[in-house]
Amino acid sequence: MNNRIAIKMPVPCKVWAFYYNRSKEVGFAFDQQGMFQFRKNVGFDDKADGNTLKAWVKAHGDDRFYLESLYGAHQSYCIHNVIKSLDKDKFALSVHNCDKDSLKEVVALWNESLQYGAKQMPGAKKKAKAKR
Repeated sequence: MNNRIAIKMPVPCKVWAFYYNRSKEVGFAFDQQGMFQFRKNVGFDDKADGNTLKAWVKAHGDDRFYLESLYGAHQSYCIHNVIKSLDKDKFALSVHNCDKDSLKEVVALWNESLQYGAKQMPGAKKKAKAKR
């Protein structure tokens, strides 16, 4: 599908008492399931609205919002492909250690997706222009 991407990210692994970064393919799916996982991870109920989200972002910061959104998209990808997802701590370290080019690909897809990004939904009406 056009709203999924998989990139190679350095995932921390522990062998006895030593940690090393192993290159692993990590996927993201920017769809309704990802938004549902985000709401579930953050703890929003069915009555949450845009003001609740704005208050949460103001309280926790933009960085945590982006990380939680990416983690929800990662969980959605894992649900669709029936694979085990990373835990949140390893995921956060992987995003932090990932190279900028790979993250730019993910952010570009995020912006182009229908549910997460600013792309206009098909069939949506455009604003009427005032006549002069």
